[in-house]
Amino acid sequence: MGQPVDAEVIANALPGTWHLSATNLPMWLDGSRRSPEREYELLSQQPLAITDRLRFTDAKGASHTIEGTDRWAGEGFVWRGAGRLRLNRARWSIAALDDDVLVSHFERSRLTPAGTEVAIREGSRHPELRRLIATDLQRFGLSLEQFASLTWLDHVPAM
Repeated sequence: MGQPVDAEVIANALPGTWHLSATNLPMWLDGSRRSPEREYELLSQQPLAITDRLRFTDAKGASHTIEGTDRWAGEGFVWRGAGRLRLNRARWSIAALDDDVLVSHFERSRLTPAGTEVAIREGSRHPELRRLIATDLQRFGLSLEQFASLTWLDHVPAM
């Protein structure tokens, strides 16, 4: 798999807005949630903590935001929801992170199954993202099975 991404690299490279390009998480594949994006903002570098805002629109066009805080736990993050989701936690890790591409793995939680997301930084253009990742799965921290399980969101049918 890809090289572990350390907290210092994450603190410098992760902040910003990322648009979801591919996933195997059911919540993005049924057509009820569209145009997902995550915005990360650095809260503290030592210990590493970031705010996490997940935005999407529903099938009727209404905007939704889910907020939480991610705290570094050695090899990944523990997300804790804010507001009505404050009792919910989830664990996730970064498999690959560069200037434009973010690959994240999510562990199973009370609310979601385990899965993978591929995102690109806002303003980046990768018309051949699928091909780029397919040619170097190890660099992006994906196994062949994980890559094959991804659905590229430009191909998700509308409800």
